[in-house]
Amino acid sequence: MELPLTPLDFGRRARRLYGHREGVVDGDQRWTFEQFFDRCDRWSSSLRALGVGRGDRVAYLAPNTHAKLEAFYAVPQIGAVLVPINYRLLPQDFEYILNHSGATVVCAHSDFIAAVQGIRSQLPGVRHFVALEGTGAGWIDYEKALTAHGPDFGSVEIAENDVLAINYTSGTTARPKGVMA
Repeated sequence: MELPLTPLDFGRRARRLYGHREGVVDGDQRWTFEQFFDRCDRWSSSLRALGVGRGDRVAYLAPNTHAKLEAFYAVPQIGAVLVPINYRLLPQDFEYILNHSGATVVCAHSDFIAAVQGIRSQLPGVRHFVALEGTGAGWIDYEKALTAHGPDFGSVEIAENDVLAINYTSGTTARPKGVMA
């Protein structure tokens, strides 16, 4: 018998055992484990409403913020694949990784919206652009999406060998290379 052991299981355990305790701090913002995982569930529900499902790639261009941390739970728990991108790369590297990974959703911090906007026409597979902070023409507001959707997202079975993320190298010797995790 194979019992999956994924980061999602550890998150669910923390929520169950320590839900009332402070779990995430991002600057002046603080959430208990319960509040944090509720946000994750709402983002999963929001992604589902956008048509994201098993195997779809959801890319993130952001520093270490609560929104990026939420992605590490929200994206895989609906069977989608997280693609965190090194924000220190150049826009042409962003373009390559987004196209190579098959990203259908791009989520960007306000510091990177302009860079993504500059390559947007070269991203034919991307259906949705999400502003984690800030705004952009034609971009979905992350916080508004969270409040517009409930925490019910319709969970899917995740096996231990399922791909949860594709991590890319920085491409110092050639194009960035993706590693499935």
